[in-house]
Amino acid sequence: MGIVADTPLARPAAYGLDKLQDALQSKGFEVQRLTQVPAAGVDSLIIADVASAARSDAHLLKALNVPLPEGPESLVVRRIELEDKPAVILRGSDARGLMYAALDTADRVLWSERTGDPFMRVRDTQERPYVLERAVSIYTMQRAYFESRLYDETYWQRYFEMLARSRINSFVVVFGYENGGFMAPPYPYFFDMAQFPQVKLVGLTAEQQRRNTAAFRRMIEIAHAHGIDFTAAIWDHIYRGGVQGGGIAGASEKAGKPTEGLVWGVTAENLATYNKAAIRKFLEVFPELDALQFRMHGESGLKRDEMTGFWHEVFGMIHQMRPDMPVDIRAKELPDEIIADGLDQTLQIRVATKYWMEQMGLPFHPTHINRQNQHDRRHGPAAALGRPRICPTFC
Repeated sequence: MGIVADTPLARPAAYGLDKLQDALQSKGFEVQRLTQVPAAGVDSLIIADVASAARSDAHLLKALNVPLPEGPESLVVRRIELEDKPAVILRGSDARGLMYAALDTADRVLWSERTGDPFMRVRDTQERPYVLERAVSIYTMQRAYFESRLYDETYWQRYFEMLARSRINSFVVVFGYENGGFMAPPYPYFFDMAQFPQVKLVGLTAEQQRRNTAAFRRMIEIAHAHGIDFTAAIWDHIYRGGVQGGGIAGASEKAGKPTEGLVWGVTAENLATYNKAAIRKFLEVFPELDALQFRMHGESGLKRDEMTGFWHEVFGMIHQMRPDMPVDIRAKELPDEIIADGLDQTLQIRVATKYWMEQMGLPFHPTHINRQNQHDRRHGPAAALGRPRICPTFC
């Protein structure tokens, strides 16, 4: 058995072909990795191709009348005879498309009988995604549980493998969110800042920060190796109790007091300057991040009269650091002037919302918004579908 592919391959494509090779070997086939056709000494072939790449044997695929995949992440699989040998052509429009083709073929090899034709379950197909962004999110609400996963590289290898096979291409880690103040904000969990010596995550050592940073960076790396974009969602900018406490008994009483496991030192006076500087360093420490997401309104700890100036400073810094980085800004109670400010600063913003609040989502848009929320920008399209449109994308 020979697998023919140009080298080097992007990491997702290489991962997909590695899994295909593992599947063939589990069925008792010896596999050679080759770089061109014809391939002497093998009795069957898999030809893997990224359609956008300049291949030395591209003329062969054209002669075989194998169509080009069209659109991002699209794929083509064809069973053919080549030089009187059974062969399978795997084509992807990009590295993800090839990975999906290879992973699907690996599954079908595993479904086949142990002896005989390993391609008996492989079918001709041409696919492209109906939905370009297919995401899941996790939360950091409970520190012990979050860290039990954060430090477990084996967990992330298996988890992102599952997401890749499910064709999930985007992953969001939500820091904070009504959890009694942990990760509010998240930056001191990874680093301190010399210009803000008073801001600390109480009880956290420099060695623990280094471990957290290394583990989070490795998590991003593993996601990328499986063709998955990585978004950091920062939902708390200061802890002031109230709804941020998440209903935890006594949580609100800890706001503004040095408390083990919570951030201490972010105040109304340094709120904007600290967060602006910390987000800048966050992007420097984790340059591999693909996108950011922010909670914008009072549940993030911001007061209404703080929001406009806070976001103006943050938007300007992000545009300076990463002008092409996508930034999701949450729709709930989001003032029009803040959206306009982001657009004026040519930030790549997208106004994102939820359709079904915290309930289990049904496979259609809500038919009725809660009476008390019918005039709020909270969930559903809200006022974001006004004329003229106030944002380039709404989801």
